[in-house]
Formats: sequence, C-alpha cells, structure tokens
Amino acid sequence: LKAAQSDDEDLARVGYESLVAIRGAEIDRAIIAGLQQAEGKTRLLLLKAAGDRYLTQASDAIVPLLASSDKETRHTAIEAAGTTFEAPQLPKLITLLTSTKDDAERDLIKNSLRNAVRRMPSPDACAELLITTMAGVSDDAKVEILELLADVGGEKALKAVAEAANSEKEILKDAGTRLLGEWMSAEAADELLAIAKADPRGKYGIRCLRGYIRIARQLNVPPQQRLAMCKAALDVAVRDDERALVLDVLQRNPSKATLALACDIMEEHASLVDQAAAAAVAIGETVVQSDAKAVAQAMDRVLSATKSSQIAAKAKALKAKAGG
Repeated sequence: LKAAQSDDEDLARVGYESLVAIRGAEIDRAIIAGLQQAEGKTRLLLLKAAGDRYLTQASDAIVPLLASSDKETRHTAIEAAGTTFEAPQLPKLITLLTSTKDDAERDLIKNSLRNAVRRMPSPDACAELLITTMAGVSDDAKVEILELLADVGGEKALKAVAEAANSEKEILKDAGTRLLGEWMSAEAADELLAIAKADPRGKYGIRCLRGYIRIARQLNVPPQQRLAMCKAALDVAVRDDERALVLDVLQRNPSKATLALACDIMEEHASLVDQAAAAAVAIGETVVQSDAKAVAQAMDRVLSATKSSQIAAKAKALKAKAGG
C-alpha cells in the first residue's frame, strides 16, 4: 500500500499492481478495514483496489461511500460497485440512478450497473430484483431499468421488456420495441413478430419486423427456423425495404429452399425483380454442385422475369453449368 502511494510513478504503479494481484484473506480484510477508516487519497486507492480485485466482501463498506459529499470519492465508489456489488446491493445503485441530477454521474452509474448485472449468476433472479425496483419510479427511470434488463437477458427480462413494448405509454413502447429489436437471443423473435403483425404499417411494427429479420440474419438459428422466419416476415412486410432485408438473409444462407423463396419474391414483387433475381443467381452459384436440377429450374424462372441483360447472361451461364 505504501508503494502504491509513492510519488515515484513507476514504484506506485508496481505497488498498486501488486496490491491488486496478490491474493489472500488478510489483504482483503485490510482493504475493507481501510475503506471504513481511511480518508482522502488512501481511501480512493483502496476503493479502486477493491473494485479491481472484485472484492465482493467490501460491498457493505462501499455502500455508504456512494453518498459521499466528495465527488471523487463518490464516483470511485460507484465504479467499484460495478465489480463488487451483489444482488442485495443493486437497489442502492438503482436509487442513486433515479435520484441523481448529474448527467455524467448518471452515465457512470449506468455503466456500473451494467457491469454488476452481467456478473449476476442467475439472470432471472437479477431480473426479478430489477423489476421490483420499477414500481413507483418515473417513466424515465423505468426506461433506464429496462435497458438494464436487456443487459441481463433471460426469460423474465424478456417478458418485462415485451410488456413495455406493448404499453400504451409512448416512452415505454419506444424503449421496449427498441430493446426487443436489439435482443441478443432468438427468444425475442415471437414477441417481435406479434407486434409487427399487430401494427404492420406503424413505426413500431416496422421496427419490430426489422428486429425480427435481424435475428434471422445475425443470430444462430437452425436453417428450417430461419427459412420459416423469412416466410413469416414476408407475410407481414408491407414495404420493399423489409423484403430486401429478407433477400439478404436468403443470400447469406444459400440452399435449395432459400433459392426457391428468392424466386418467389422475384415473381411476386415487380419492384424487386432484379434485386431478387440477382440474389437467386448468387444463391444458385453457391449450391449448383449439390442441387443442379433446382438451380436449372430457378434460372429458367430468372430468365422469364428479369429485364437485366447482365443478370440474364449470368443466369444462362449458370443454367448451362447446372446441365439445364
């Protein structure tokens, strides 16, 4: 600790790195005792060390420092809370988040909360705790908590965010649909599709449809499920923008089935003929060795639909390669 407080920068760095790296109950107890007794730079150093050591035993000693009148102490305690607080202490940070008037401090608290919730061993238990803190707080605060729930993930967090997405309150609907659209697991697909179906022309319905297509495009879903999602998205889509996104999914996942669906889009939507035809040719080039007959048939469909000489030339060449 003395070395870490040295005026010599190199010695202070080595001393601090040793304070963080050397493990042992005795050092942990000394840090906790120091947090309760020390002041000034020594306490700041111990706060930082407790955070960098992920010293959860220090959380009770850190809690009162969240209310310190000294800004540097308070901010260092907030940062340390992200790596030391466990579930029972999270409401302390939530309360601080909903009460602060300082934008920079709010960002610091949000970052600390994100770090904390990602460490929780049970996503559902953490989500339950966060959900209970939403009662009685402002809608703006609810949005902050919804964003944390999205970081937590899991079934209960998803349910809470979906409820917000279906709220009559604009601020909650906006946040809920945005977070659903960014959800990092395929479990959000059904919620997104339901909202898209209910409001296919509205901004939130379109947002949710795009989020649904994003899951098909980016996340790890089985090929049959991805194909079914593409078909479902096409059934709901009212704009070519979203149909074009489906074409991109099909082209990224070439198969006999995605080739056929690209041709269906080509034949059913005149404004997308050439884009869909180009996608069909690209898919066909990938699967021609394994599905030559299907490729030859698809290229006949392309040649009947496209007005592009360039696409037609590629389709003719691919058909010949397929033996058609």
